[in-house]
Amino acid sequence: MKFLFLVPLLAALLVAGCGEKQEVVSFLENGQKAGEHTYKDGELVFGKYWNSKGEEVETFKEAIK
Repeated sequence: MKFLFLVPLLAALLVAGCGEKQEVVSFLENGQKAGEHTYKDGELVFGKYWNSKGEEVETFKEAIK
């Protein structure tokens, strides 16, 4: 699995990677969670995202504005 960091204020933590599914949690520089992502066979199958106000948003791009 490859990670592409679009902005320097993100960090990602691979929280579970056994088998074919991987779960990744992304954080903003201030420690707030920006997203939860689940990948299967290298493809995104689930994503949930929050902006810096803690509001749920539709895309990861919105979360990191």
